[in-house]
Amino acid sequence: MRVVKALDAGPMLATARRPIGPDETSENIERDLARLGASLLVSTIGDIVEGRIVEQTQDDSLATYAHPG
Repeated sequence: MRVVKALDAGPMLATARRPIGPDETSENIERDLARLGASLLVSTIGDIVEGRIVEQTQDDSLATYAHPG
């Protein structure tokens, strides 16, 4: 996501999805998201360098707040 002054409001540069099963632990999810995010970061940087990025405006109506803890 491109950084802007508002919280989590900048256009997205790339996205990835990972389903979450009903019996998964946060440990498993965090591990998988770290791997997925690292891979996405590397490919996104390559796309930026090559000029292949198309920024996608976020839809605020789809946003939800995740309370800490």
